[in-house]
Amino acid sequence: MNIFYSDELNKKGNKKPRKWLSFCLLVIFSISVLSMVGIPLYNAYSQRNPIDKQCTIISAEVFNSRSGTGGLSTSSTELKIRTQECGTVYVSKVLSPSPAGSWEEMAAELDGFRGEQVVLVFPPFQLPAEGDYALGYGYRL
Repeated sequence: MNIFYSDELNKKGNKKPRKWLSFCLLVIFSISVLSMVGIPLYNAYSQRNPIDKQCTIISAEVFNSRSGTGGLSTSSTELKIRTQECGTVYVSKVLSPSPAGSWEEMAAELDGFRGEQVVLVFPPFQLPAEGDYALGYGYRL
């Protein structure tokens, strides 16, 4: 068996392995560039074009979540708003100007509107979530 067999095939004009490799590298490069450009563009568009929805407030609270495995852990703080029409809305990023200074102040302010309708702000595109929750950008009074 000749160890240079594959090189001889390539010299004879069989360039399928190199074309396939070039195609795969081109696809990987294109996806990388699209994600590096597309994600910031999507975030900018979402923040400039939010959607307002009228939702009746059931309750509002500060929600702290922690997760991690193998010695690595992460924690996040969000505003958890329970509503009748919009389900449970989690707000981790508030569009400026912010309605209040801290998560606790926002939760207390919204909790004062129990049973009343408040305008909640959502991103323009949102993938369907499991269960009865949505991601939001905050609220407007």
